[in-house]
Amino acid sequence: MLSPVIDAPVSDHLQRDPVTVTPDLSVRELAERFANESIAWAPVMNAGRLVGVVSDKDLMLQEAGGDELHLPFAIPFIGDPIYVTGRGFEASFRKAFGASVADLMTTDVVKITEDRTVHDAARLLVDRDVPRLPVVDAQGNLVGAIGRSEIVRALATLEFE
Repeated sequence: MLSPVIDAPVSDHLQRDPVTVTPDLSVRELAERFANESIAWAPVMNAGRLVGVVSDKDLMLQEAGGDELHLPFAIPFIGDPIYVTGRGFEASFRKAFGASVADLMTTDVVKITEDRTVHDAARLLVDRDVPRLPVVDAQGNLVGAIGRSEIVRALATLEFE
């Protein structure tokens, strides 16, 4: 039988003080920071508040994003063009050709509070297909991050009876 580690609070297994970045950081500086600090994800902070997350996937879109970008097309209507764009065109364009973290970051942040369980974190990671979650306290302040590697380490501590 498994021990109750999966019922332990996220606060017992999170990474404290994750590397953070600011929205005004350039894409080049972000790439250098990720490479130099061997990270692939970072919370984006502005004036002490969590405003987004950015990942190595966002950086890769800088290289490959334009390949998959479907440009809007125009339909003539009473002599004027009406531009039709696919869902997410503007966000995809911004990520593919952006110059700063503000252009690349995801602002609809999937996060978890520190009192939720490791099981809850694992479920969110799987259901929302994200590599890491910012962990916040009851006031919404960033206290850490939890990702797949922390979940696996928590599972490795389980004892089988």
